[in-house]
Amino acid sequence: MNKDFKPTNIAGRLAKEFVYNPATSIFALTILSIGLLILLINPREENPQIVVSGGAVIVPMPGASAKEIKKIIVEPMEKKLKEIDGVEHIYGIAKDDVGIVQVSYCLGVDKQKADAKLYDKVIQNLDLLPSGAMQPIIKPFDIDADIPIVAIALYSHKNKADEIALYNKAKQLEKSLSQINNVSKVNIKGGKKEQYNILVDLHKLSGFNISLVQISNAIKSTTTVVPNISNSTKDGEKLVVIGIEHSINTKEDIQNIIIAQYGGSVVYLKDVANIEKSYNIQNNKEVNLKIRDKDGKFSSSISMVTIEISKFAGTNAVFVSDDIIDFLKSQKMVLEKIGMSYKIVKDDGDRANDSANELLLNIVASTVIIGLLIWITLGNRESLIVMLTVPLIISLSLIFIYFYGMTLNRVSLFAILLTMGLLVDTGIIVVENIHRHLYDYGDKESIDNVVVSATNEMGNSANIATIAIMLTSLPGLLLTGMIGEFTKPIPITMSVILLSSLLVGYVFVPYAAKKIMKRKEK
Repeated sequence: MNKDFKPTNIAGRLAKEFVYNPATSIFALTILSIGLLILLINPREENPQIVVSGGAVIVPMPGASAKEIKKIIVEPMEKKLKEIDGVEHIYGIAKDDVGIVQVSYCLGVDKQKADAKLYDKVIQNLDLLPSGAMQPIIKPFDIDADIPIVAIALYSHKNKADEIALYNKAKQLEKSLSQINNVSKVNIKGGKKEQYNILVDLHKLSGFNISLVQISNAIKSTTTVVPNISNSTKDGEKLVVIGIEHSINTKEDIQNIIIAQYGGSVVYLKDVANIEKSYNIQNNKEVNLKIRDKDGKFSSSISMVTIEISKFAGTNAVFVSDDIIDFLKSQKMVLEKIGMSYKIVKDDGDRANDSANELLLNIVASTVIIGLLIWITLGNRESLIVMLTVPLIISLSLIFIYFYGMTLNRVSLFAILLTMGLLVDTGIIVVENIHRHLYDYGDKESIDNVVVSATNEMGNSANIATIAIMLTSLPGLLLTGMIGEFTKPIPITMSVILLSSLLVGYVFVPYAAKKIMKRKEK
């Protein structure tokens, strides 16, 4: 075996180093195994993770008008929050009794640091708030928790359950769904919440000279929780001095609330208002569902309650979605007994899984097509070598994507599909050159020398071609704003795949050629 050939570039040096190394095959199998493992465990999502930092500062001030709130709360708060480094936009909202200032940071700003800066700035300037203003409420934005990955429509089966029953059942399901692993938030939309409605007669109010504020204060006072006041006797026994149970339990309790005195007589709430047990009539939003039957016709509108479920950032949407669906299947019989059914109207986990599976099918199909073309032009052994490079390159790319912190989403998967025609370029030109060298010099040189020299010969041209293609994709990293953050995985993934194709073409293709290819007869 002649090892005297001296390579002149990195391609030849890598080829010579690994073509004689017996651990090269073990290295290849290790990369394939790790790539397969990462394909299974790497989080799959519909969209890439975009860091959106910001928050809202809510300052209540009961009794103040919107103009007062703007002058004494919103404008001073805006001025101070503009001093925070990295703030891009500030939105102030002044309403009666409350002022809201929303802060939006530049994309890419670390969320935890941004939240800490916002909190510190508000606390440092509490002395600027006017007397009468309540403690500010600081609510950070959480884009992952605010965007649901699963939406469930809970509806009545054959109108056996009303909207109040739907809402109550949705609240029960909310508690169970929130306990599923990696579920960050469960939100209910639609439905009617059961409550007592107090319909005040304004004419009777005028007759008794009573205001709505008096009614409101009287009702609030009855809902105050009074703790038990206890003491101990000389013998050490516990003695309850004051103990008041909840004063409102029935419709009659509400009717007998004392509002005021008029002409020496007590005025009860029932004297000026009608009380009915119904739903929250102040909520005028209605959500309806139409279902297509087997004949393709839509049913009439069905009242429903929507349950939206979000996940924690960086977790696998497929696993979370599967756990949610498994839980719903376990509740199907219980729901049917009370006249309810459910329908999944949104499932990002399922779509992300379909995208990943579609990627695998496209990779397999592309690999087979490339293999057939090379088999026709060069031969079956050369075709097999090129086909083996595809899973190796994909595995190297998946390893980088995982440790870089990227998820498998439609943008990163699109980048892999986009480079399917490029990732085999290095392997094809190296195999083709080895094939030609074996034909021309196979009877004069050993296969080892032929393989290394053929790889070395193509190194400079392959390097230049790969760098040129990378330079056409890297400017995508210069895009700013939401588009830049959304498309950032494309140039990164493409560059990684191209570099992986060079490594595989210089390391594994010469080794496989030495093992598989044979001398060519003229």
